[in-house]
Amino acid sequence: MKIVVFCGPTISAEEASKIIEADFRPPIKHGDMISCVYNDRPDIIVIIDGVFIDKLSIWHNEINEALNKGVTVYGTSAMGAIRAAEMQKWGMRGVGEVFNLFSEGTIEADDEVFCDYSAINGIYHKKTIPVVNLRYILSNATKAAIIKENQADDILTATKALFYKDRTIAIIISTCLENSIINETEAQSLFEYISASQLDIQKQDAVLCLESVKKLKSEDLDRKEKNFQYDLFFEALYERDRGTKNGNDYHSFYKIANDYAMYSSDIESVNDAALNKKICALIADNFNIEVSDEDIAAEKALFTQRHRISGDKEYHEWLKGNDLTENEFNELLSEAVKINKLQNWYSTRLGFAKNTRYLLEELKLSNQYTEWKQKSINIHEKLKNSREEITETFNDNDLNKLVAIFLKRNSRPWESAPFNFIKKIGMNPQAFKYLLARDKTLSEIVAKEIYGDA
Repeated sequence: MKIVVFCGPTISAEEASKIIEADFRPPIKHGDMISCVYNDRPDIIVIIDGVFIDKLSIWHNEINEALNKGVTVYGTSAMGAIRAAEMQKWGMRGVGEVFNLFSEGTIEADDEVFCDYSAINGIYHKKTIPVVNLRYILSNATKAAIIKENQADDILTATKALFYKDRTIAIIISTCLENSIINETEAQSLFEYISASQLDIQKQDAVLCLESVKKLKSEDLDRKEKNFQYDLFFEALYERDRGTKNGNDYHSFYKIANDYAMYSSDIESVNDAALNKKICALIADNFNIEVSDEDIAAEKALFTQRHRISGDKEYHEWLKGNDLTENEFNELLSEAVKINKLQNWYSTRLGFAKNTRYLLEELKLSNQYTEWKQKSINIHEKLKNSREEITETFNDNDLNKLVAIFLKRNSRPWESAPFNFIKKIGMNPQAFKYLLARDKTLSEIVAKEIYGDA
């Protein structure tokens, strides 16, 4: 079973690894859960620690999507306990005392589990004490007659009034002194008691949870896929905030898109092409253009041939490197098929005119028309007395041979599938063969101009 554990300040990866064999990650943040599901395909995810306030916390819909995909999700101790209490009716599993406190409504404030910490080279150091841990320490302090029960309640109230980053033992004791909750003698005793206490209910819960997960068998897992419904916020999460694997963390798709927009010279043309494809796909759907499994398989074969992806292993490595699932890639191919069918349908409406006008209009808008107008004039000037040579070349060679001759001198994006290319631009094989024969004749003329008849 593949297990991923998000932890840090509550229990370190080093400590947790002594309990269970798993893939340990930093405290979970927004986007991490869905990225984990699609990048790592785990059987079990355990959430112990998570970020809050400074960064977006994990969304409930991320957990729903993991459950949707048949992943068994556990929560405990800190952020995990909060989300487990909120999501248990949808199938998330909670473990431990902190989870019980939230689940039963004994505590409701999320910041009871917050603590300030520093992280250096993956090592986490707590700088403050979480209120939920302080609750149990103060309860024991009353039993040890260091403070009275009513004082314990007042200390908790004063602590919760502090910002979570200010909840150090020293500041808590100082605040209680200022508010006359405790006297100097009690303050000194309580400071020493809290400082020396080894009671950490959150860590105990984390250990209990990991030990419980370790005992699981395959039949104990929740592998059944579900069908929760999502809103537009989930779509944003899925499209933007899901990320690619980067060490023990994830790098969001949104960051990749932003950096491409900032530093790529062709962002406008790529962005326009991307949006136009989506618009064409919507129009194709409106025309009820259907796509068969055979269509998708043919498009996939063409794609892998064009990009020189050979064999299943290389194909699946390509999918992984491009952060695509098989279903997502098939959806892209399905869109491409729809667009091709829509283009072919429109080409038939153009008749003999084909797409001449529209291609030249695009050249004008991209400021390439004058350049290609002159190039075309020059080509035909060189060929104006070569009709017989072109016809002879056309008759003496088959299409495949002329394609091979052309590609020997020229690199073209359609070289892996020339016949698909000519179909796409509305050219028949005979017209394409004539152009190839013409190009061969042109190259011979140019060669003579450079090297003579030798």
